[in-house]
Amino acid sequence: MKNAFRLTIAACGLALFNVATDVVQAQFNYTTNYNGTLNVDLYTGTNAVVAVPGSSDGLTVTSLGSGSFQNNSSVASVTLPNSVINIHTLAFYYCTSLTNLTLGSSVAAIGDYAFANCSSLPSVSLPSSVTNLGNYVFDYCSKLASVTLPGTLTSIGDYTFDYCSSLPSVAIPSTVTNLGNYAFNHCSKLASLTIPSGVTSIGTNAFDDCSSLPSVAIPGSVISLGDGAFQQCSALTNVTMGTGVTSIGDDAFYNCFNLATVALPNSVTSIGANAFGVCFKLTGLTLPASLTFIGDSAFSYCSSLTNLPIPDRVTSIGDSAFSSCTSLTNTMIPSSVTNLASDAFSSCTNLTALPVDPQNSCYSSVEGVLLDKSQTTVLACPEGKTGSYTIPNGVTTIGSSAFASCSYLTNITIPNSVTNIGGLAFYRCSSLTGVYFQGNAPALALGSDVFLNDYDLTAYYLAGTTGWDEFATLTGLTPVLWQPQAPPSIASFGLQSNQFAFTISGTSNQVVVVEATTDLVNPIWSPVGTNTLTGGRSYFSDPQWTNYPVRFYRLQTP
Repeated sequence: MKNAFRLTIAACGLALFNVATDVVQAQFNYTTNYNGTLNVDLYTGTNAVVAVPGSSDGLTVTSLGSGSFQNNSSVASVTLPNSVINIHTLAFYYCTSLTNLTLGSSVAAIGDYAFANCSSLPSVSLPSSVTNLGNYVFDYCSKLASVTLPGTLTSIGDYTFDYCSSLPSVAIPSTVTNLGNYAFNHCSKLASLTIPSGVTSIGTNAFDDCSSLPSVAIPGSVISLGDGAFQQCSALTNVTMGTGVTSIGDDAFYNCFNLATVALPNSVTSIGANAFGVCFKLTGLTLPASLTFIGDSAFSYCSSLTNLPIPDRVTSIGDSAFSSCTSLTNTMIPSSVTNLASDAFSSCTNLTALPVDPQNSCYSSVEGVLLDKSQTTVLACPEGKTGSYTIPNGVTTIGSSAFASCSYLTNITIPNSVTNIGGLAFYRCSSLTGVYFQGNAPALALGSDVFLNDYDLTAYYLAGTTGWDEFATLTGLTPVLWQPQAPPSIASFGLQSNQFAFTISGTSNQVVVVEATTDLVNPIWSPVGTNTLTGGRSYFSDPQWTNYPVRFYRLQTP
């Protein structure tokens, strides 16, 4: 390359004119650094091809100042001398025509936003002198397709390659220990990635929306995955992690909807909120024995998971942790769990039971329905449960949303011990036709939404119980007197083998006492039999009926 020169000729009657080579080494404003070297304050020219001089007036140029080429839309090619050590903040910010960049061999530090929005820059090769990349250095370099990172680099800053949407691959040097927040965010063509064994931290949203990335191997040196580290990596199908990872951040793999297998090491203790949310195809997953914490919605909408044993060190399972895992058919709450959100398994429509380890000190299960340990509060019924369910005697409270969306339940029997029912307790139980109260009307949550969207429901109550007018006002239901029956139309009604007999029908598992008297004017009723309506029916016969000239019967509930 020829040395640039400027020739100015003045003659009488002649105009001034300039002669220069294609590369301009003028039109720079300088300031002197504290050590006697020069800093380029501003390039004032309009040429497309620029070479920054190594010296001026005998002083060495060692740095490009903040904004020295900022918003220059004319410059297309820049060559820096080997004397330049520092490229400061915003040096080439918004140089939208820059297509060629040659850095000198001494550049050590590149400041924040130094080449941000250089939207025409296709490639960058950083010299081996570079040890640190600031934040946003190549942010929105949308045509950047090739990057060479030196083996001297130790850190990649926040947003360094954010929205470099043409970058297909990156080889991160083994010297790098930290990948900053949003470092490769929205690199939508990134299909090849090697994370070296020296990296200890992957920052928040570091690879968010790298939608062409098919697989990731996280080395054992990594301790934590930042929030959203790989979220929305829609092509990601497989993830492996080394044994150093202890925590997986919120949204770490959120909406990676093609992710099928994840190998979690036996070092992970915490899985954050939404960490694997909306991973529709996730099937190959085993939770490690080291795990203690499962965050809110951690596996929500993982609709291909069928079986997921929870390790016996887990102490906390957050809100909606497994919500909408519609293929999940079985699980077990281990003895270690002390904090379990009542909606942890909401919308798991194929889950028929929520069994609890008998050694658990906080929770229990009766016929697959989750209760507190003392069995005074119903917490959650799995939405796959079918048929009828009788709430155990001794329960005093049915919790908020406890039976919400249990669309396969047909009948519920509520014992006289229940005094409170929480909001939305039976919301959207679309097949529920009967709820049978064995005691007085319980107190209902404010807003009367306990039976919201239960369109075919009838509430039944027993004679002698109270509170049903207010119940009707609050719920909009019209309670119906609930009485077991002995229909004479059934063939078993009447004399059967020299005994008077009949079939009692009513609510499944209801206990019915048959009483008899010989005088309806001055009756003295005496119990003659106690029947449990298994499956809604029970057969009664009275072998003593022949000892009386006449005998009358009635049905009572205890």
